[in-house]
Amino acid sequence: MEDRRAKLKSIIRKSRPLSVVLQWLFDPAYTPVHSINGWIKGQKGLILNFGSGSRNFARNVINLDCENLANVHVVNKSQEVPFKEQSFDAVLLEYVLEHVERPYELLSEVRRVLRPGAEVCVTVPFRQNYHACPHDYWRFTYEGLKELFAQTGFKNIRVAVYGGPVSAWIDATKEFLATILCFGIPVLYEMLSQVLIIPFIPLRYLDIIFRKWSVAKYTAFSFQVLAQKEGVRTTPSRINTDSVLEELLWIPEGFEAVKRGNVFWIEKREHATAKVKRI
Repeated sequence: MEDRRAKLKSIIRKSRPLSVVLQWLFDPAYTPVHSINGWIKGQKGLILNFGSGSRNFARNVINLDCENLANVHVVNKSQEVPFKEQSFDAVLLEYVLEHVERPYELLSEVRRVLRPGAEVCVTVPFRQNYHACPHDYWRFTYEGLKELFAQTGFKNIRVAVYGGPVSAWIDATKEFLATILCFGIPVLYEMLSQVLIIPFIPLRYLDIIFRKWSVAKYTAFSFQVLAQKEGVRTTPSRINTDSVLEELLWIPEGFEAVKRGNVFWIEKREHATAKVKRI
């Protein structure tokens, strides 16, 4: 059955101001968003924001998403990362891995487009409810993340609690209440699962304290991973311009790049051939 919340989320994501307000109101988790902003500011060179939504951090960040949202530079309809090898000095994936069918393959692709010594920043859910966008496949443990990134070839892997145990409890509680109070009616459940967060909003800020405890990893809402590609960092690449973006694009087999306004679309060719086209 199609998740109507996923369709609504897709509509909301088209407006950055609206998505920011609604995320603050209905997100059960306290997460230190400043840590992502600080990580972005600490990176030198070109950064890929994979699954960017409508966020726009800085001029040196290329925003990639599967939808045509505000601030997106590349709309990607393929299953690949449509950039050449060693194109980026850093890659960010905020709550992306749970939505892809093969996270191991995606991380391998991310590693491919990173320059030697470059860093990836990833946030993923652990004790978090189902949230399709448009699908939701996976949850990740503390040990599982270390193993996943190690098997993908990353080094210097650091896993930390992002959303803490109080946030996880709030999420589970409001979902439980929505389930038993909806009388099995999907539309009522979808409404209640959003509205019932409101009484708990003040409690989520307890995670400012509890997320720092060492035992928080056992009941965390989500994790943040920082890891590096092997090799020695070189001089950072140029900042984002149209010319640089066009030079970096790599077109997967059977796809083509079409520029509409200032946005590149990676979409299927009507008559696909085995030839890989590069711009």
